[in-house]
Amino acid sequence: DQVCTASGYCKAAVIDETLAYDVQHYDLRLDLLTADQTFAAELAIFVVATQDDTAELVLDVGAETLVEGEPYLPYEVTGVLDGDGAELGFVQDAAGTLTVTLGGPLAAGEETVVRVAYAGPFNKVVDEADPLFYTGIMQRAGKAGDLYVQTFGWPVYARRWLPSHDHPSDIATFSADVGIDNGFVVLSNGVPVRSEEADGLIRTAFVLQQPVP
Repeated sequence: DQVCTASGYCKAAVIDETLAYDVQHYDLRLDLLTADQTFAAELAIFVVATQDDTAELVLDVGAETLVEGEPYLPYEVTGVLDGDGAELGFVQDAAGTLTVTLGGPLAAGEETVVRVAYAGPFNKVVDEADPLFYTGIMQRAGKAGDLYVQTFGWPVYARRWLPSHDHPSDIATFSADVGIDNGFVVLSNGVPVRSEEADGLIRTAFVLQQPVP
């Protein structure tokens, strides 16, 4: 049971009021650039407030860690916009929190869209014993020796490639438009709805209508 809104996104008929806020949908556009081992993304997050005077959203992002003694941050947030394209203030800290200041406080039951732009390197994973193996976006060898790009989407690993309310209790629907610069086939949860070549990337789009963590 969902109610569609002027934002273009739909929300559940029942909102989980035990949450600080309830994410309803993630809408991701992701470019995977294997040639230089980097990615760039734009993510729209459709949120319903659960409390009056909700003035900010605190999202989970990847925390800074050490890899071979050097600091490693999975990605850098480069900008945050509201649903109308106005810039929003934000702070990304090394501990793994992204605090977004909304354009105005929301009352309980009101919804908003925040659009997060971010980019970063592929995970510097070495093998399955690497402490970062289950995190971020990584390119590694499969059992047959061929390379593939992989992510893990369950909490608490999603935050290292997807700014999110990364907790099992906050389920949401998901759509993704993923481009890649080689011949790899893109796989995702959800239903594939489009495949095309654009700007030198092979793009595949998916829609997951079943809410998941």
